[in-house]
Amino acid sequence: LAIPKKCSDKEIEKLLKGILALSKKEKIKLIGGDLSKSPNKLVISITAFGVLDKKPLLRNKAKKGGYIFVSSPLGAPDEALKLFKKGAVLEEFPLSNKIKKENQLLDRFFRAPSQTRLGMILSKKSISFCSIDISDGLLKDLSRILKESEAGAVVDTDLIPKFAFGDGKETSLESALTGGEEQTLLFTVSPDKERLLKANKIKAFKVGKIISEKTIFLKSGRKMRKANAMGFDHFSK
Repeated sequence: LAIPKKCSDKEIEKLLKGILALSKKEKIKLIGGDLSKSPNKLVISITAFGVLDKKPLLRNKAKKGGYIFVSSPLGAPDEALKLFKKGAVLEEFPLSNKIKKENQLLDRFFRAPSQTRLGMILSKKSISFCSIDISDGLLKDLSRILKESEAGAVVDTDLIPKFAFGDGKETSLESALTGGEEQTLLFTVSPDKERLLKANKIKAFKVGKIISEKTIFLKSGRKMRKANAMGFDHFSK
């Protein structure tokens, strides 16, 4: 932690309380840290260590005929960022009043659903051998799996789960396909393993299929077109 002078002891205590609560929930031990002074900003840097088991989820294991799944609805972080840039403020964090559905979009920007349990089950139960977290957009991160696996994909845009908020509102297809900072899992499952998702009480959304042709196609009804692997670029101007 690099702490500016303007931060009070109470604010730091609340921060540490949150870190410890999350560590306990995810069964992760906080084993150390370092404190320093910051001239004006609060800086938080966290390093996580773990032990790799014998069945890691890799990017190069996608196989022809495998189904593509995402673990949660998409598009909220991208659309929330647009609102923040326009001056939107999340006055209460975390949200306690779920009636304020408009704020759920902003809340989701800061709090992605935990993927720890899902990742462990996918690996330990041998449901999937191929996965990536969606941090730069569904299409861009899918393209990384396809490059490593030397394969292509058909993504059914009619099946893309969009984040619902407000009174019947949902995020746009563009945000769901290309928006970054989702922090949810994209993974592939062979047809013979699909039943294991339900057997292990895993809620996931099937959005496409792996093919041999090294291209991403977007499908809607009977229409099919090639997609660009658009997404968030950390180094774009």
